[in-house]
Amino acid sequence: MTLTVPEFPLSLAAGLQHLQDALGEGYGGNLDTDALTRALSVDALRVDTAVHPRPWATAARLITDNTEYEVSKGLNARIDRKLSGLEEQQMQADAIAGILHLLPRTDETSWPPRSGSVATDGVF
Repeated sequence: MTLTVPEFPLSLAAGLQHLQDALGEGYGGNLDTDALTRALSVDALRVDTAVHPRPWATAARLITDNTEYEVSKGLNARIDRKLSGLEEQQMQADAIAGILHLLPRTDETSWPPRSGSVATDGVF
């Protein structure tokens, strides 16, 4: 098995796959590609001309919108944990995308590695 790290911003195909994985097999809503693409577009961010899908935010919204509130206490707790996990995963993905956006993209603009001693005198 090979582990792959998602590249940010996510492509639409990668966003759809992450959305389907996040919803899981037990999700009873519409799972066709057109419906999920429309759902992704609601939560996506547009930066300049690029669209950044946010699949875990979309999954949390779909689960919330399509879950009946008259569920047993045990199931309600499981739904809350799932939503909490999805929100945390989306925050991490947003943070990674934001950090990567700030980093230089080419070797010409990248910073050289720093080595040597560091001055420790000073007022902090």
